Amino acid sequence: MTQAVIDDGAVRRKPRTGVSRLFLAAFLLAFCAVVVAGALWVVGVTSPSALRLRLSEPYHLATSLAARHPLVVEHLGAIESYGPPSGQLDGAGGVGWCELKLWVHGSRADGLLEVRLDRRSGQWFWGWANLRLDDGQLITLDTP
Repeated sequence: MTQAVIDDGAVRRKPRTGVSRLFLAAFLLAFCAVVVAGALWVVGVTSPSALRLRLSEPYHLATSLAARHPLVVEHLGAIESYGPPSGQLDGAGGVGWCELKLWVHGSRADGLLEVRLDRRSGQWFWGWANLRLDDGQLITLDTP
């Protein structure tokens, strides 16, 4: 910001112009975008599709299955956290489908949960669910 010297010797600031206000607004907007992106990165959401999957009902059904399925607990131990989801979700209206892959971190091991759900009449139904272990073993999970 520039300063102007007045005859009485006092230094006074010039009022901000439209350009400097525009620059300040752009800077604040960029700063907010960085903060939001950082917050999403911290919680494991790095893309809009991952956010959409994480907020979906199939994601909540998959995490619920992982937390309470005896074979998942047997191989991975107590579930500690989940990685960011990947997959596809098409559930417009009352029909659709979702295929989801989700890293599950347990107290003893990690595994990849792979599920498919189909949507009919507004409700989600299990197609299949598998747990893929780090050693490549594939375990078919019974679904509710």
